[in-house]
Amino acid sequence: MGLQQGGILKIKNNYNLISKINDVGNMTLDDLSISEYEEIISKFLPQMKPDMCYSASITNIVNELGERYGINGMKYSISKMNKLCGYKEGFQCNEDIVPDVLCEELEPFGYLFKRTYGRENNLSTIEEIINDEKLSYPMISVSNRYFDEIHLKTIGRVKLDHSLIILGINHKIIYFYDPYEKYLKKSSQNYYEPRTLDKIILNGVWDEAKLSRCIEWIEPLRYTQEKLY
Repeated sequence: MGLQQGGILKIKNNYNLISKINDVGNMTLDDLSISEYEEIISKFLPQMKPDMCYSASITNIVNELGERYGINGMKYSISKMNKLCGYKEGFQCNEDIVPDVLCEELEPFGYLFKRTYGRENNLSTIEEIINDEKLSYPMISVSNRYFDEIHLKTIGRVKLDHSLIILGINHKIIYFYDPYEKYLKKSSQNYYEPRTLDKIILNGVWDEAKLSRCIEWIEPLRYTQEKLY
């Protein structure tokens, strides 16, 4: 993990970039170049349909964790994850079934799926997950107003919540991956990589989501018990 003054960036198996961050000491997350950001998320898969952000995000956090620890078989295609999550085009995933289905799916690998939501969650909760090497990157749900904040019009699109993977937080901004990347790049509008958002803005759209302040991640089966001792 790369640690930096005033900010935290969770980087796995990337010692050159970690060294660079440590050398500059006070480099903030928004100082990272596009190429460095792309190096971090180079193996992440974008969603293939407009309503496929949820299963794409889960695929990415599971696969990254599996690769990080060299777990054979803990690697999924989005199509496989779609089946597990009950995805139907135009109707999104059946998020109600996901915790039980993914816990059963990941148990043979020694992991389970976690979901928490509500007012007890805040940005510090996300930061704690980011800081813990045993856990996957956290993913969150945000309201459709997120697209207004990144200046992308969604006229004619059903106002659905959206999923993001959070990579880091510093004193001003949140650094994240958006699986909607494929569609952003196809947009006729001026496209930019939505790598960061102001903490206040992202906290607002996170709070407005249907399942307010929802955080989801992958953790070891014995993680909770270990933390008690």
